Amino acid sequence: MHNLPVGTPLGALLIDTVIEYYDFPRLFVCRSNLGQSYFALSTADDGDTYEWLYLAVSELRKSALLQGRLPLASAFKAPESGYVLKVVTYEKEISPLVSYLLPEQIPVEDLPDPAYSIRVSPQDVAHQSTRSLPGSVATATRRETFDYRIFPGQRGVHEIPARKLGGILTVTQELVDALGQASNGDPTIRGPISGEILQRTRLQVTQTFQGSFGVQFSAAEFSDLLDHSLVSKALLEFANILQAKDSEDQLSNKLHTLKGRVTSKYRRLLKELADLNSGIEFDWGSVNPGMGGTFEMSSEEVRSAYTIVDRMEVAMAEEMTVSGKLIGFNSRTRRYEIMSSDDGKSYSGKVSDDVKLEIPNPAIGNFYEVDLRMLIETQSTSGDELIRWVLVRLGPNR
Repeated sequence: MHNLPVGTPLGALLIDTVIEYYDFPRLFVCRSNLGQSYFALSTADDGDTYEWLYLAVSELRKSALLQGRLPLASAFKAPESGYVLKVVTYEKEISPLVSYLLPEQIPVEDLPDPAYSIRVSPQDVAHQSTRSLPGSVATATRRETFDYRIFPGQRGVHEIPARKLGGILTVTQELVDALGQASNGDPTIRGPISGEILQRTRLQVTQTFQGSFGVQFSAAEFSDLLDHSLVSKALLEFANILQAKDSEDQLSNKLHTLKGRVTSKYRRLLKELADLNSGIEFDWGSVNPGMGGTFEMSSEEVRSAYTIVDRMEVAMAEEMTVSGKLIGFNSRTRRYEIMSSDDGKSYSGKVSDDVKLEIPNPAIGNFYEVDLRMLIETQSTSGDELIRWVLVRLGPNR
């Protein structure tokens, strides 16, 4: 009954790993003499006839399944080959029957619970010794995957400051969160993003690699049967922003469309890269065959884009007018502090680089009217929001 089928298109088979056993192996991994691996799942038996589903898998998907990183039912519903093999074997010496099933033809009762994941001991799982390309990982694991290359083209750079790497990782997650919120149709400027969106946009760091320093991310959420996920929508928007490079018109159109906090998060990512004098290469492997690709910005384009987005963030910010007493001003550093006449609240920050003051030499202690724009930044170490007030006009008190 548990004899492997012989004389079929599957080839000569040998069991590698038995995962579930009841009277005979009910779920196991086998491979053919040509090296093709299959997951075999028992679906029915009556003592004379035994029915099985055989799923052909790549080494990446095999590893993902055995490590519990992909539910078994999800793999059968989205086979890499596009089909599943139904195998019928017999107690008597009757040739086995093999037929091809599309995933939608598999009866629901033949599949395991959607949440069921395999867990085997680490020594039973072959270690992946080579770096896996994001497209292959996405297809095998049903999760959106992308590589970041920092210092692209600088093959001799194998190190990065720990704080800078931490900043890049943090702001990348925050940017994907913001893009996910915008893709969901409800972008906000400040305050927490809903827990439901944060759960759906969560990223996992799965690999680091050299040859110019690199990091691989995978979505924590699996794509659905239509190859959709909120992360895929967020990454599509991210790719569109990167494609704009340092074109002011394209960046303005895109960032104004996305609204909310996307601009400030993208500005911070550019700032982290510009501080390293680094470009970036974004290699996206998508579960959806119509999406993904490689997008790159040079270090010069990163610096130029940062200047544009920094200026754009100020222009897009919420504005307010304050009348009050100037209690601090430095024309060299272009920093100011003013106390509101209405409520005694103090506002401080920098004068925008693009602003020419109506009063070139304002006097400390005098009363003025100023226009301020509110910028919100998230501190990488604590996650706390920090409000910056940028002065864009200073004129006589009315």
